[in-house]
Amino acid sequence: MPWKLFRLLSVVQLIVVLYLLVLNTARLFGAARTWTDLIGVISYLAVFLFVCQGLAILSENYPNTPLTQPQKRRFNLLFLVNFLLIAFLFAKTVDIWRTLPLVSIGLLIKNNLFINFIFILLQTVFVFLCHLVFLYGMYRLRQQIHTNTVNDWVQQFDQP
Repeated sequence: MPWKLFRLLSVVQLIVVLYLLVLNTARLFGAARTWTDLIGVISYLAVFLFVCQGLAILSENYPNTPLTQPQKRRFNLLFLVNFLLIAFLFAKTVDIWRTLPLVSIGLLIKNNLFINFIFILLQTVFVFLCHLVFLYGMYRLRQQIHTNTVNDWVQQFDQP
């Protein structure tokens, strides 16, 4: 995976997730707060932290600096949490997708809400797909750092 492209995707995902985190936090303190807003804040915060950690690992440890034990522990915990968040992000995408037939397109166009609805739909699909790509990229990054570290370690002892 080209790591410059991965870094660019990570920065874009970081911006979008930060926007969604702020939006859900604002809804949480609004009058119509729900449990889904609280779950959204926690979920987007976990995604935000994992993306920040991914950018830090890419900057500090790639290509052959081994991860420290606290970095490995944090990576494993955040990877597991973010892997489970795939279900939340997929559920949000399906929920918005399922409301499309229920809402009259004519009513949406008449009230200029069609653009907002399409924006929200594309936003959730984008975040879901970016998160899948990011999880795969983080797995490959950790695997490549480990392989490079082991190869460097072996080469140290192969030289006379």
